[in-house]
Amino acid sequence: YTPPVSSECISVNVTSGLRNGTYQVLLRHRFNRSSEISSMNITVRPFTSGSHTEDNALLFNISARVQSIYKFMYINSNKTCAVLRATHHQNGTGCELFSAGVAETRPFVPQECMEVYIKNCHNTTSEVWKEDCKYKS
Repeated sequence: YTPPVSSECISVNVTSGLRNGTYQVLLRHRFNRSSEISSMNITVRPFTSGSHTEDNALLFNISARVQSIYKFMYINSNKTCAVLRATHHQNGTGCELFSAGVAETRPFVPQECMEVYIKNCHNTTSEVWKEDCKYKS
């Protein structure tokens, strides 16, 4: 991210399906150099931007004043991984790699997703997976 963000170990778990065009999700993260995991329930709304004909972005409503937009750069055919271009409230940008997985296990990231991430997100300094980012249920 540019500028650097203050969190690491970010995960998003869908807690309820599409309702009124939005998903309820549990967002978890840890502030850099902290050992405490924070979590919050937020809504995520898929939407269509520009001249696209189907949903190509996600709007994360983090609070009444904080929203983040994530646009899909790539999503694999079975929708188990995606690479997104993110914007955040400090007018910064970055990349996110989302991969479907089982809690408490290292996610499997399909090769094509990792290749898109590496090719398009080469300025990132964040680790895609950190061993100490495991969450307890």
